[in-house]
Amino acid sequence: MFEDFLKSANNNPVIIQHLCDSQRSKRNEEQKHHLLSDDFKGVRPDQYLINYLNDPKYVDPRNNLCIWARPTEAVMRLVAEIQKELLTLAPGIWTTPLESLHMTVLEIVHTATTEEVNSCAKKLQPCLKEMVNYTLDHRTRLVKPKLNFDDAAVALSFVPAAGEDRDGASEDRDDASEDRYTYLHLRSDSSDICSRNGVEVAARYETTSSHMTVARFVRKDEHGEREAMELWISKIESLNRWLEDECFPQENLQEKGRGEHVGLEWYIGAERGLEIRTRDLWYGGGVSVEVGEHF
Repeated sequence: MFEDFLKSANNNPVIIQHLCDSQRSKRNEEQKHHLLSDDFKGVRPDQYLINYLNDPKYVDPRNNLCIWARPTEAVMRLVAEIQKELLTLAPGIWTTPLESLHMTVLEIVHTATTEEVNSCAKKLQPCLKEMVNYTLDHRTRLVKPKLNFDDAAVALSFVPAAGEDRDGASEDRDDASEDRYTYLHLRSDSSDICSRNGVEVAARYETTSSHMTVARFVRKDEHGEREAMELWISKIESLNRWLEDECFPQENLQEKGRGEHVGLEWYIGAERGLEIRTRDLWYGGGVSVEVGEHF
């Protein structure tokens, strides 16, 4: 799936970023239409999460095997600000603890038994170190954070970098050599390594999205009325305008009198290495089978 997408974009990071950005913007528009439609039945509280919150001894029956990327301190601070703003409007939502934040680079096995997950992890044993240390020699950068939403959760998404330099944005450049190796190339390579070791990747859905879940619904009453949902979406759209202003690379910096402003960037594997994570890891839990070096 990743290989087909990269071929369709001619492996050009500028085109890749544009396609990824278009996809996430389209999804927000579709979800806005859905959430405000007359036949909308209300948000979908996460019952597994509710069970866990009501009973700390609850064991999630869904076992998974994934590659995780942990956010940098700068990204974590940004998430904390976003969560604080979301809670002002909906204090009943569940926000992902900062120490549990993660981005799924690759979902290898999902909703499986412990035995199935352990079997796949055993097959991958010879290549685990290669997978978690892949970013040491394959640097990839994510930029332009934006909130995406639906009837279950809110996520902070990014897009692969496309040659933004330290003097401002340069999306229209064809020569984006700094970022020829994108996050999607990393995901594709990780999938290939799994296949070469006898494990076929079985993700829940095919997506090019680069996102972290930052909040989930655990109750319906705060968004039961159309007016409440309109305010919720308005808050997210307002936060996205703030993100674009504060975290995107900006052109004409001197004209704006703001000095240098290159935006927020996240090098995958910086500060904390990749992790191979297993078991009940839906909400940041689970166990790390292998942890890579950071740079």
